[in-house]
Amino acid sequence: MNLRSDKVAVAKRALAALRTLAYVALAGQLALGAALAADDLTAVSGTGKPEKTDVLFAMTQTAEQAAFVLALQEGYFKNEGLNVTWKMRGGANAITSLVSGDSDLTTVTWLQLLQVIKQGVSLRVVAETSRSGSGLAAYVVNPAGNLHNATDLVGKKLGVITKNGVCDFILNDKLKAQGVDYSSIRYVNVPISDMMTTLLSGGVDGVCLPEPSLSPAKDRGDVRQVVDLFTGAHDNWPVTSYAVSAAFAEKNPNTVGAFQRALRRAQKLADEQPDKVRAVVPSYTPISAELARKMSLPTFHEIDDIPGAVKRNTDLLKRLGIL
Repeated sequence: MNLRSDKVAVAKRALAALRTLAYVALAGQLALGAALAADDLTAVSGTGKPEKTDVLFAMTQTAEQAAFVLALQEGYFKNEGLNVTWKMRGGANAITSLVSGDSDLTTVTWLQLLQVIKQGVSLRVVAETSRSGSGLAAYVVNPAGNLHNATDLVGKKLGVITKNGVCDFILNDKLKAQGVDYSSIRYVNVPISDMMTTLLSGGVDGVCLPEPSLSPAKDRGDVRQVVDLFTGAHDNWPVTSYAVSAAFAEKNPNTVGAFQRALRRAQKLADEQPDKVRAVVPSYTPISAELARKMSLPTFHEIDDIPGAVKRNTDLLKRLGIL
């Protein structure tokens, strides 16, 4: 294997993907209309032999990834004829990862998905990941400071996993509902693994911290929670979906179907036996088994309501004047 050639090839694919995204962002004045119909967004799935058996999944260190890890550990993918491997990616790299061909599947927030499709990027949804409720993500601050609620965050610099995503748009939506002008908030991308260090060193005034990192930070007393993200109008929120490029979906419908079936078995298991979820979390995050037992969990099974997910996220984007 020529490692230098491999690295060059990956770099070229990533550069090409960035150029594509830049092009469609400039040229993408497409009307939303039917492009965001749930049927058009959903990948067609087949029941035959998988066309592509080796599948690379790009994942993040968040609680919603647990069902995927369960499917691996329980052998569900292998039972469907798939050899699934995974690698970690940054939260902001989801779209680039798919467009460049650097991964076959990944999780993409619905808010990202709807925005890039409007710009002309062709993606397809394989399944929902989960639904999030209270305790799954929160804005937290240094307890030594004097920030105590959502309005205190106005004018501050806040770390989020992905700008123009779930954390910033939902906070903006909450503030808008209170009649508060949120335009002075400065959002910056911060990897989950760097959030606590960046916050406590003063690099940001607050961070949007998800599980499984949230519970340990609160348990240690390292942070003060000021906004529980998925509450009120944002409870049971459809945050992310498993997604592929349109080209992958078109070429590999049986692979998509096999992935769906394995994943849904794991999602059902995750909801029926939450201890299994907590047991796998330390295998892909730095969270200890003890702290994983205390963490909040999303709802994994029987939540594959793609039309509902599209509507709730589209309505939010419209309220904020983005669509």
